[in-house]
Parts: sequence; structure tokens; C-alpha cells
Amino acid sequence: MTATSGDQNGARWRFVAVRALSIVGGGLARERLVSMDAHDRSYRYEFPPDAIPFPVRTYVATIRVRPVTSSVHTFVEWYGDYDCDADVEDEMREAFLSCYSAFTADLAAYFGL
Repeated sequence: MTATSGDQNGARWRFVAVRALSIVGGGLARERLVSMDAHDRSYRYEFPPDAIPFPVRTYVATIRVRPVTSSVHTFVEWYGDYDCDADVEDEMREAFLSCYSAFTADLAAYFGL
């Protein structure tokens, strides 16, 4: 994560967060943080338009966590909005669902669940 001053006296800051992802089958992709909302317990990220590793024109994903009030568990919602040609729509839906399933499984494993 890098921070750059938003004005001369440094009173405002802009944070830029980019992470690298390994892609199954080889390759590396970059994701850029678009927004983070502590109150909503969510963040959104995108593949930069010049570096989308899938046959889609745009891609923005959201991850949101919610407490399950009847227990000490947390509900994780992870989804993406993307634009692609109709002939690859089913393939992209399956690819992204597979990614979200793997990501949430990794998250559960990290917390020992």
C-alpha cells in the first residue's frame, strides 16, 4: 500500500492498494482497491482496465461481512459485477464462482474453521 499526500501540507491522504494474485494455470493478476467502508464492513476492488486477466471488459468485486446475530459466526458475501460477450458469459460465471469459493475456503482455513 502506498500513500501520497493530497495537498501541500499533507492534511489529506490518498491510499492506493494493489495486490497480486496467482492465477490457476500460471500468471499473475493485479487487483486495485476501489473502496473500503468500515461501517458497511465491505470493500470493493477491480482489475485495472489495462490488465484484466479474463475475457471481460470490466470487473468489480465486492466482499462484505455480516455478523450472524444468533451466534458468534460471520456471514461472508463475495460477488462480482462484470461485462463480457455472451459467448463467454457461462464460462466467466463459473470461473468467478470458483474463485469466490476458493477464496472463502482459504479465509475459513486461515481462521481455523
